[in-house]
Amino acid sequence: MGHEVVDIIILVTEIKFIADMNSNKVTAIATSVIAVSLLGFIFNSTYNSPENIEKRCYAKYKRRLEKGPSLSEVETKGDPTIWFPRRQEYLYSKCIK
Repeated sequence: MGHEVVDIIILVTEIKFIADMNSNKVTAIATSVIAVSLLGFIFNSTYNSPENIEKRCYAKYKRRLEKGPSLSEVETKGDPTIWFPRRQEYLYSKCIK
């Protein structure tokens, strides 16, 4: 029951705060929210475009192939010339999907 009273007080305080704001502040806040939302949509569509996904995956797995398997992988899985390139190809194909 105490939480309900606190929630009501917080709600009334927020309503008073919004009511006390002048229209310029409300417009500025609304414009800021819209601008941030648009930037988020633009960034998301650019970052997640098929070309950029493929470039990121290619760079990631190219570095991994150049670096080679870790010592623990070699110890547990054996000869890396057999399994390592195929594993990286598989992971690359999963990455670009």
